Amino acid sequence: MSWDQLKRDFFSVGLKGILIDLVIRFVNLFTYFKVLHCLAIEEAVLHHEIKELNLQYQDKFLSSDEVDKYVHIETTRLPDYVAEDGINKKDECLGLLDNGNLINYCWYSDLPTRLCANLEIHFSADYKYAYRSFTIVPFRGQRLQGLNLYRALKYYQKKGYKGVVAYVDSNNFNSLRSLNHLGFQIFERVMIIKFWKTYYIFKPRTKSPYEFEIHLTPDAKKHLRLKKMIRDAQK
Repeated sequence: MSWDQLKRDFFSVGLKGILIDLVIRFVNLFTYFKVLHCLAIEEAVLHHEIKELNLQYQDKFLSSDEVDKYVHIETTRLPDYVAEDGINKKDECLGLLDNGNLINYCWYSDLPTRLCANLEIHFSADYKYAYRSFTIVPFRGQRLQGLNLYRALKYYQKKGYKGVVAYVDSNNFNSLRSLNHLGFQIFERVMIIKFWKTYYIFKPRTKSPYEFEIHLTPDAKKHLRLKKMIRDAQK
């Protein structure tokens, strides 16, 4: 974490937020530890400012050849493993282009998606899962993440999906602020910690239409365990 980022986070979330971030980073020096904010959005609650954006950028679902091209362009920061996994699962990558140049992208899936090497996320087939959103530096500040999401929402709702789900690490303050402004609503918080060969999942006992679950990957099931620690939701 840079000094500038630390100052921005301090003025945004205060000392308590900074301490939580440092604790999470410290624990991860020794084992896997995450606190996830699980979020969902439907068009009805999308922030009106996003709907009113009138930016004249082309939106396009990228072909596998186009994805492969952008993997090799440093400014787009599209990692090989993300592109390969997304293409293999037939996920869709919606890009925003300015004069043919990729300036923003986000991946969308309706299949289980990797959280890390050993864990994957499952969710309701009624929703698309959004992941790996990115805007190149010169175009930041134009709410392109929101524009991408809005255009994807309109497209997928025409295909019968109810909305979009996503997760954000609890100490990723920038993304939390951004998604909150878009209209995303937190429906669940999940804590994951690994002890020896077991992943412990702490989550509330709730009935959610999003069916957001954490599972071991098929390969990880051969040598690791997962135990869910369900707690009663606070009233």
